[in-house]
Amino acid sequence: MSPRDGIAAPMSKGFLEVDPHDIAIHLAAAEGSVLLLDFDDTLWLRNSTVEFLKSTRPAILMSALRRLFKPAKRARYSSDAVHDRNWRLVFSVVALSPWTLWRWRKTAPHKAARHMNPALLTAMRKAPPKRIIVVSFGYSAVIRPLLDAAGLGHVELIAAPLWDGARWSKRGKRQIMEDAVPADQLDIATFVTDDLMDEDLLKRVGTGVLCKWHAPRRHPR
Repeated sequence: MSPRDGIAAPMSKGFLEVDPHDIAIHLAAAEGSVLLLDFDDTLWLRNSTVEFLKSTRPAILMSALRRLFKPAKRARYSSDAVHDRNWRLVFSVVALSPWTLWRWRKTAPHKAARHMNPALLTAMRKAPPKRIIVVSFGYSAVIRPLLDAAGLGHVELIAAPLWDGARWSKRGKRQIMEDAVPADQLDIATFVTDDLMDEDLLKRVGTGVLCKWHAPRRHPR
């Protein structure tokens, strides 16, 4: 039986692997409970950090910073190295080009409307959870304007602070959520993500849902 038949793949890994067409079925379990959502490539069908860095002005600054923080070849595809480099880039952009953050907030309504995940939003409205928490390795200052612009200002956000983003991802999402949410709420929570990098949290919650919304890209979150 395939996920397209409305049934999730076997839970041999400790979580469900589902087709995007069936996401509403599995979000129904979170009605009146706790729903945890990954942001990049899940609730928002882009990578917020990458898109923010692409919006840097002047563009020549971004080019210079990328050369400055170019990772060693052997570490280029290490998730820790990517997250560390992204933090250095984001922090430097905000420090050297603070108007980029202002421009990002101004363009957030357009970006939110264009790239929010309509299927996920519809499923959330049909079976509204008691509590919705977005948990991300991205940056709060980048993600919050997108949530607000999408009418999701009530959604809680647990994401990296600009001043400590280098260490944020190293904790892992399970540890981040265990520090922020009572154990009994995690026990009954539903967590939706597109990325196996989040396997620790997928296996910790009551219902872990892995759903690939589109072809994976090379930049991890």
